[in-house]
Amino acid sequence: MTGFVYCWKNLINLNWYIGSHKGSPGDGYIGSGKVFNLAVKKYGIENFERTILYEGADYKNQEEEILFLLDAANDPRSYNLINNYFGGDCKGEFARFYGRKHSEETKQKLSIIVTEQMKDKNNREKISIANTGRKHSEETKQKYRETRKKENNSFYGKTHNKEAKEKISIANTGRKHSEESLKKMSNFQKGRQKSEEHRRKIGESNTGKIMSEEAKEKISIAKTGTKHSEETKKKISEKLKGRIPHNKGKQASEETKKKMSEANKGKSKKQKNIECPHCFKIGSANNMKRWHFNNCKLKK
Repeated sequence: MTGFVYCWKNLINLNWYIGSHKGSPGDGYIGSGKVFNLAVKKYGIENFERTILYEGADYKNQEEEILFLLDAANDPRSYNLINNYFGGDCKGEFARFYGRKHSEETKQKLSIIVTEQMKDKNNREKISIANTGRKHSEETKQKYRETRKKENNSFYGKTHNKEAKEKISIANTGRKHSEESLKKMSNFQKGRQKSEEHRRKIGESNTGKIMSEEAKEKISIAKTGTKHSEETKKKISEKLKGRIPHNKGKQASEETKKKMSEANKGKSKKQKNIECPHCFKIGSANNMKRWHFNNCKLKK
């Protein structure tokens, strides 16, 4: 004998109930859940909408699997009191759903239900609390990586529209990473190099963009007082060795010269004179640092 799994949704408060029945969807059966029947009595069946999640001989096992997947018994919007159809819980090869898979149609229906539930802030907070302190094994992490690579990623080849970008920006405004998160991100990026294609895409996306004065000011404040370590300086020096300067052999246009002139207006041109400790010559700071001190010919 075949049956079906159904989901009743309260159209007034969006609460829901999942159950199963031996028979056909058109035989007039509504449901037997105690809390659910009280809700029907209060709101009237006309304010409920039924969705058929599964039809077939395996309806009991399908119901139990869905209840377990949604953790219906612990969901504040659910009328279900328990997660198991038979009142027991088996794992591994003894589980009733072991070795089986949901059909694409069932997956789609479950996705809609879960998406609706995740709109509720209380549900999101409960999931967050339940997952706090839990860590994935390296095997699980690798599986996640594989399912999100290129064509396997549901967002592969797509881009956010302007509206979506604006929503993301608003949601992240004022949020800051903890020191622990920053350290993890830093360690993750160490040693990684961008491919030429990646660099080209970044360059193309930034072409023509002009940084606002506000953004410049923020960067300036953030960088004030920061200094490169000797190790970092050495790395930068090694990386730049052999590179041809982008402006070698070129001359600044009149427009560029004018901009440079405007930017330097009001700035003091007077430099402090300093003395080289090796040859004892005195001169302006820029020239002395360039030709003397560590670069002095008389340095021993």
